[in-house]
Amino acid sequence: EVAESIITSIIAVAHSMNMRTVAVGVENEQQLQFLYENKCDLVQGYMFSGPVSGDQLADLITEPTVLLKPV
Repeated sequence: EVAESIITSIIAVAHSMNMRTVAVGVENEQQLQFLYENKCDLVQGYMFSGPVSGDQLADLITEPTVLLKPV
């Protein structure tokens, strides 16, 4: 698929420049698995949380963080 080729290319270019990659908009396990397999460094999206207010964000960053294991 074209989108997958573009994503893997972006990750490869970023890593070749010693940059970390962040995928935004991750919504499902399939997307997360693809990004994990292609060594994307960080992910965010509705799969993890919807938009939050400033007060909610403050609570989130002061609470213990749950680390996700690769799927």
